[in-house]
Amino acid sequence: MKIRAFLRITFLFFLVSMVLNVGAIKAERVYPHDISLTSYMVKDGDTLWSLFEEDWQVVARINRVSPDALREGMILMIPLDMEKAGRHSPLPYDLPHGSKEEKVIFVDIELQALGAYENGVLLQWMPISSAEEGRITPRGEFRINKKIESHFSRTHPRPTGGAPMPYALRFITPYYWIHEGSLPGYPASKGCVRLTTMDAITLYHWANTGTKVVIK
Repeated sequence: MKIRAFLRITFLFFLVSMVLNVGAIKAERVYPHDISLTSYMVKDGDTLWSLFEEDWQVVARINRVSPDALREGMILMIPLDMEKAGRHSPLPYDLPHGSKEEKVIFVDIELQALGAYENGVLLQWMPISSAEEGRITPRGEFRINKKIESHFSRTHPRPTGGAPMPYALRFITPYYWIHEGSLPGYPASKGCVRLTTMDAITLYHWANTGTKVVIK
């Protein structure tokens, strides 16, 4: 457990440094020197809402953590200016490499972030959890080929499956989906791309069958 905690903290500091060194949303750019961070160790009984009230989503996004995954002893990175941090995006405003597609889902594994792009412009970014160590989330260009609002895994838990995967968007048949799941602050899935509940619902209703998915 101590090793896992150390790895999570190391990954978290790396992730924050990466996030603060990429372009922010063009509408109102927020640069690295504009954002100062402190840290907080989660105590027994803490929730994101009890700690940060209406700013809890800003903290959740920066730390790539969903409310259900908060645990005693977890280290959270806390922006001192929530309003500025809320305007910051780890993904570029314009879709990398350009795109003539009306809608594109762009996933950056290194940043643990997903962007919903419309006509090449970022509409919203979302924190993710991709494949854990020893597994892969495939990289490349794909298409959403199926949408299932209430889906269950056929393979996990083994041997018969049954794990819930709500608001599921399949991009590789049969096993790789973007869906609702727990975000513990580091890559932890079996290969799918996990989103928080609210983000999964938003993306599910925005994306269409045929929407392009780019994973890098």
